This record gives sequence, structure tokens and C-alpha cells, in this order.
Amino acid sequence: MAELPVPSQERTKLDRWIFARLDEIRAAALRWRDELQAATKESDTKLALTAQSVRMQQIEEIVQGAITKLQDLAAPQPVIVTETTDDERKREDEWIAGSLTDLSLIWKKIRNAWPADANQPASAIAKMNDCVQFLDEIVCICVELRLTPLINDFLENVEVGHELDLEFAFGADFPKNPEMRKRLILDVAQQRDVLNSALVDPVRGVIYRLPPKQTRWRSYWSSPLIVIGFIALLAALPSAHRFYDNWPFQPAQRNTLIGNYVLWILGALFHVLIQALRQLRAPTVPAFAVMDDWLIWLSVKQRSICLGIVWITIGYLLMSVFSHVLDWKTVLLAGYCSDSLTDLFVQRFEVTAERATKSISRALTAKSPETKSESA
Repeated sequence: MAELPVPSQERTKLDRWIFARLDEIRAAALRWRDELQAATKESDTKLALTAQSVRMQQIEEIVQGAITKLQDLAAPQPVIVTETTDDERKREDEWIAGSLTDLSLIWKKIRNAWPADANQPASAIAKMNDCVQFLDEIVCICVELRLTPLINDFLENVEVGHELDLEFAFGADFPKNPEMRKRLILDVAQQRDVLNSALVDPVRGVIYRLPPKQTRWRSYWSSPLIVIGFIALLAALPSAHRFYDNWPFQPAQRNTLIGNYVLWILGALFHVLIQALRQLRAPTVPAFAVMDDWLIWLSVKQRSICLGIVWITIGYLLMSVFSHVLDWKTVLLAGYCSDSLTDLFVQRFEVTAERATKSISRALTAKSPETKSESA
């Protein structure tokens, strides 16, 4: 796949004109590919060939017309594109020349295979199937040249940290050949400098939306700032003892409360590190691996990381309420398993809250001595 130039803020008129011609070729080849494939399954092969011969002329007019216009970019005085310089046209012609040659040669293969002999149905169907494959190649070339700019257009409406599924967004315009589809996604993964704030995971076929480079530093600081904020909260919690005698956090426990929280967070970070190492040593390593792109991973997963910190902090607070005596090793290991332990502590809290609710309800519904005397 020929590499696109690094995109500017706004697409040039010449780029738009070239992309429009490529879309004409792709749409015509795509439509005829599907119609021709359906024609191979019709019972009346002669009638199907007659109809497709008419269709072939219509498709050829569009495809050859667009190819001719694109080839005219290298002409001394092109009559199609206005308000462009010679350097711009030469640069675009250099980028697209090889692909135009491929398109022309593939179309000649289709012309050589057509028309098929209607008196030999098996041979005619085989030739139509060959043309279907040739059209699939034309679709693949056009999508290769157009896919990255289209992805950039789509990413403008994708929130940071969310995924763009390539098959879902563009699969209808992809070639049917599975190897070609796979190659398209792998080619996009190599276009990091062309994609606008995005990272491709070719294994899953998705693109992660990244924040712009100039604002990416915020994601690096958001998680530490949240942890520091929770440490400040833990330091302030024992102060509430002066207002409530049965408060579970005593002033003498302030240092222990903060120290255990730091160990809890370190255990959770150790868990992330172990998972990243497992991912790195896996037989099939995704291109988007934590160990390879951990700064980018922080940017992509910023929201989920922040929510995860909130979740495991809730687990730590519940652990501090229900389990008062813990040594540092236990706290560190508990932090390593903080996700599952938070679920257990939350379940225990819900059970305790449900029991308290029933107890309060029974106390409120029970008749007081004054009520009983009045009724007597």
C-alpha cells in the first residue's frame, strides 16, 4: 500500500478530486461484483450473460472514464483539475501511478475474459467467477488508497478512549476475499503517522481513539492525582471521630490507614504488570500491548483506569471497616486481587445493609408502650 502524505488540517481540492474518482471506480466494481456473483447462480446462464454484457458496458464507461481522468494528472495541461500547481499534480501522480497501472491491467483481464460463450454454461460461469475475483482486486486497491482518510473522518466523531470497529464501519466496502480484508487492516496498522491520534489493533480489527498529542499529558497525571486525592481523603477520615464516637477510623490509625492504602495500590499495579508480561509472552501478541505502548495505553484507558481506581478504593475502605488487623504482606496481596476482593466486600456490605434495614423496619413497625396503653 502506498503511504499517504501526512495529512494537513484540511484536505486539498486535488485530494478530494482524486478520492472522488477512486470512489467512482470502487462503487462501480463493487456493484458489478455482487451482481455478477448473483448471475453465476441463475438457472438461465444465457439470459444472465446477456444482461451482464449490457451491465459490463455501463461499468466500463465509469471505470475507464475515472482511470483516464486520473492518468491525465501527469499531462502537461490537464483539463480536469483546476487551481493546482505542477508540483501538486506530480506529487499526487507519483503516489497513485502504480495503483492506476494495477487497475488498468486488472480491467484488461476482465475484458480478455469477456464475453463468455453462452453455449458452454460451465465455462461461462467459470469466466464470470474469474471476473468476480478481478473485480474484488479492484475494490481492494481502491479501498487501500481511501481507507486511511476515511478512518480519519470517522475518528472526528469518536470519543477519546473508544474503539472504531473497522469491519463494522467499512466492512460493506471491503473485498470479499478474507486474505485481502486482513491485508487491508494490517496496512492501516502501519500508517501511524497518517492516522490522526489513533492506534490500530490489527488482531481485533479496531482502532483506539487517542487524545491529541498536545493534551495527552493530562491522561498521564489524572491517575496519580486521583490516588493523591484519595490519600488526602484517608488522612481526613479519622478527624470525623470528634463528631461521632463510634467512627471506625481512629486518629491513631491515620498513618496505618494511609500506609495500607499505598500497599493496596502497589499490589494492584503489580497485578497490571504481571498481566502485561503475560500478554507479552503470549503466542499471539496483539499489536496494542501494554508493555510496548504503556504511555499510549494510559491515554486510551484513562477513563477505565480512573474508574478502576475508584472501585478498588471502595474495596479498600470496606476492607478497613470489616477487617481491622492486617499485616503489610496481606494488604499487598489483597491489593493484587483488589478487583475480586472489592466484589466480595461489596457483597458483604450489601448483606449487612440489608440486615440493618430489616432490623430498623422491625423497630419502626413495632408498637411503643404508649401506643399499646392507648389502645387498651
